[in-house]
Amino acid sequence: MYLRLGVVMVLVAFINMIDTLAFGARLAGVRTHSPSLAMSLYNIVALTARTANLIQLPLVASIVDKSLQAGEGAPLLFVFRFIIFANSLGTLVGILFLPLSVRTFTWGIGKMEKFHSVPVVAIEFLRPANIKKAVHVPLASLRHLKSIEWSRIPLTFIFTNPILVSFYSVGVLASIYAGYLIPEYRLTASQLSGIINGIATVLLVVIVDPISALILDETLKGKREEAELKSAIGLLAGGKFLGTLLAQILLVPAAQIIAFITRVIT
Repeated sequence: MYLRLGVVMVLVAFINMIDTLAFGARLAGVRTHSPSLAMSLYNIVALTARTANLIQLPLVASIVDKSLQAGEGAPLLFVFRFIIFANSLGTLVGILFLPLSVRTFTWGIGKMEKFHSVPVVAIEFLRPANIKKAVHVPLASLRHLKSIEWSRIPLTFIFTNPILVSFYSVGVLASIYAGYLIPEYRLTASQLSGIINGIATVLLVVIVDPISALILDETLKGKREEAELKSAIGLLAGGKFLGTLLAQILLVPAAQIIAFITRVIT
């Protein structure tokens, strides 16, 4: 079980690190005046990371099966908390390397305009000379936190993002843990993660994403300073990290709610 847990934690950390690094595409799009190309590269990176879910989710399910066979509920909850911790750790690493992400996306956009091929750009990026340059990009620091222009960012954007991320982070794990709580309806419970994830995703699309897109567009039009877009990106990434911490608190209540709904509908 511990080997599976180690693999899952590495995959979860990797997925969330890449998800966080992908925020840098927005600022790169403004600096290069190529927002559409930047978002295209963002989608490629994000899709590559999320494909790792095809590996980690079956591993998580297998850990639950082993726990059911052994009748060990406490270690299973301990395992899930470690997985959420990996979520937080990956996000934090992504935040630290956000300056490198912006530099890399800016570089990638320029190379795409030259080569018109993502595989060629990827190969070009892996050249030792380019990797050596990337090493010298400074990490994010508290200086970046102090530079955030809070007054220019809507409060709904600041406070809603971490709450919704917390629900999104805990949805699948809560449904799987609910399956442990009511093993006779385990399959039904596992399918109810959409109750949490679906609502969180819709609200993210309706509340958070439009504000983020508006700030990006206004920056391109000169109505906002680049510093305000940097602040919004920092708050997106920071909210993602806070959301993963909040997910630790929501794990058990969310699982109990899913278990209750499962009993009601079956």
